[in-house]
Parts: sequence; structure tokens; C-alpha cells
Amino acid sequence: MDFVRRPSCPCVLPFILLLSAQAVRAEVLSLEVIQRTEVLGGLAFSGVGSYEKISGRITFAFDPENPANRRIVDLDRASREADGRVLAYANFMLLRPKPSCPKPCVGVIEVANRGSKAALAYFNDAAFANDPTVVEDFGDGLLLRRGLVLFWVGWQFDVPPGGHRLRLQAPIASEGGKPITGWVRSDWTLDQNTQFLPLGPVQK
Repeated sequence: MDFVRRPSCPCVLPFILLLSAQAVRAEVLSLEVIQRTEVLGGLAFSGVGSYEKISGRITFAFDPENPANRRIVDLDRASREADGRVLAYANFMLLRPKPSCPKPCVGVIEVANRGSKAALAYFNDAAFANDPTVVEDFGDGLLLRRGLVLFWVGWQFDVPPGGHRLRLQAPIASEGGKPITGWVRSDWTLDQNTQFLPLGPVQK
């Protein structure tokens, strides 16, 4: 069994992680692998071979004294470790060729919206799935047949846990021993008339 090929394309989807002088600075303290499985039982993707799916948790450390981190609101009011840094945690998922990716090794990071994974649906014509497992979840296999490494990591703290969603576990800022609270304003533009608009994922 194999996936249907599409016409070759000279374009390459780059693996980009931009850290500018204006960006915040974080250190990855640890990367914990929680689960590792073969994609589709070791099925070979044309010209590349089999893939594996890896999921786990990343531990980040932020230094409130670093000038680059001043853009993080109330970071200096979060609880700190003995070394003065503030910790945050995010879950991740990775799809990569086995045993190694072709050279040059190229990867894609999807900035997951609301903890969901959409790259396979957009590029592979696959079903939307937060934990791609069956053939339908990988579509025609376009990205995998090109030998790309696919990476997703949680970055939004208000995503509900569960459902294989990606989320960031951010520290709570406090003042006088109590969590800091305040108003948050959001502007929404709708493409159709409606009376109700959920402000978060609808839990089933």
C-alpha cells in the first residue's frame, strides 16, 4: 500500500524559528518524550520510508531580569525557582522519518491555533485530527512523501486540556499572595449574523 503521488513541486517548506533581538528569550530546560509510535504501523511513504510520531512535554525557563523578557506582562510577579527563573510547560508532537530524515533535513513548524493541528489537513487533504492515527488522518501523504519533519507545540495558555490539544501551562502572576485579575478586551469580526459567539472551544 502506498500514497498517491502529486506532481512534483520545486518549492520547499522551510523549517523556520525566528528569534529576533525584539523577541523574548527562553531556555529549554528539558524535553520529555511521553509516547513514541510508528505511523500507520510502519507504512513506507514513497521515496522516504516509514515515519514515527513522538509526543511529550517541553520545560521552558524565563529570566525576569533579562531585558528581552520585559515584553512578557507581569513575568516579574510569577513564582520563581531557586535560580530566579520562571518555568512554563508546553506539550508537543513531532512527525519524523525513521531512522533519520533525508539530507538536507527540512522541517515545518505549525503555529497551532487553539491547540489544534491543521497542517496535514491543509497540505495532505487529510481529515482534521489532533492525534493523527489512521490513514484518513494523513491524507495523500504529501508532506511525509517529501521527507519533512513536522512539529507542533502548545503556546496558548487558555486552551482546555484533553482531546490531544496543544497548550501552554503558564505560571500565575500574583500580588500580595493573590492571583492578579483584570479585564481583557477582544474584538471579533463575523462573516454572518449571529446572536451568540463562544469565546473558547466548545467542549463535547
